[in-house]
Amino acid sequence: MKETFYNNLRVALFETIPTDLVQKVMDVVTQQLGPYDLQLKPHEIVVYDNGDAEMLKRFFVAKATEGLTDSSLQTYRRMLGMLFNKFGKHIKDINTDDIRLLMASMRVEKKSTAYQNFIRRILCSFFKWITQEGYIDKNPMLRIPSVREQKKIKKPFTEEELEQLRLNAGSLRNECIIEFLYSTGCRVSEMLSLNRDDVNLVENEVMVLGKGKKYRMVYLSPRCSALLKKYLSERKDNGEALFVADYSNWKNRNMDYRTGHRLDKCSVGELLRAIGKKCNIPNVHPHRFRRTTATLALKRGMKITDVQRMLGHSDIKTTTIYAISNDEEVKREHEKYLI
Repeated sequence: MKETFYNNLRVALFETIPTDLVQKVMDVVTQQLGPYDLQLKPHEIVVYDNGDAEMLKRFFVAKATEGLTDSSLQTYRRMLGMLFNKFGKHIKDINTDDIRLLMASMRVEKKSTAYQNFIRRILCSFFKWITQEGYIDKNPMLRIPSVREQKKIKKPFTEEELEQLRLNAGSLRNECIIEFLYSTGCRVSEMLSLNRDDVNLVENEVMVLGKGKKYRMVYLSPRCSALLKKYLSERKDNGEALFVADYSNWKNRNMDYRTGHRLDKCSVGELLRAIGKKCNIPNVHPHRFRRTTATLALKRGMKITDVQRMLGHSDIKTTTIYAISNDEEVKREHEKYLI
């Protein structure tokens, strides 16, 4: 059994590390495994029993009660289902070594550190809950450390890029979407859940429902307010949604565009990417407008606590991510103060 293990390990090492290191690793592994016997682990797939299904069901109910959004719940369901199928055993039988093997396999597969931490956070949340609820005695995630991520500075739009996107929006609705995302700093899901009646165009304010089922007030710039008034006055549908899909140019359509079908996240992402491509601006997506709103607000002197409230961050540490200066700003400040 050991000989088979060593042969398989040698092949795997040749595919993942420099050749000159393979023998060194093999020597260390051989030395460490010397006192141990190896036994092949059975690989039959375990089908979840009622206990597993009930445990997962109760966990999702608990997360929903805590305020997790429907899209986040769907992500939890999909990822946990995939992971438990990969483990191939009942949930109560999963141990720390199983988790370590999973994390190691992700490193070998060169999954990003962000993805590794994403998987770890989901498993931590689940196993912490079932431990607290008494389903298991020991949390297998306690000795699984977080993965050190390489921090990348995500750039907001420049003011010139923002103006280019406005000029190339292609339609009044698209221009409204761009201006609304920038003016309010809303998440795209928050914007798309809004109805016409949620917008107060007299006071230029909007009550949005954010993460954790918490309401907050966001505000419209004069430019955004004027565009919205024009857009809503020209709408020919009777739908309640603030932003609707545009089927007016469809041929042989099977639906009545006058009913006003609510726009979805995928469509917004596609139209923004198309506008970005037209302007030759890379990486145009809804969240980048939110980042731009926060960065420019802080740059122009808005208090970080006010930016936190505007964005709906429960922790100000999240807001401080946007309080970064680019190299040009540092250079200007250096020239101002260090003569």
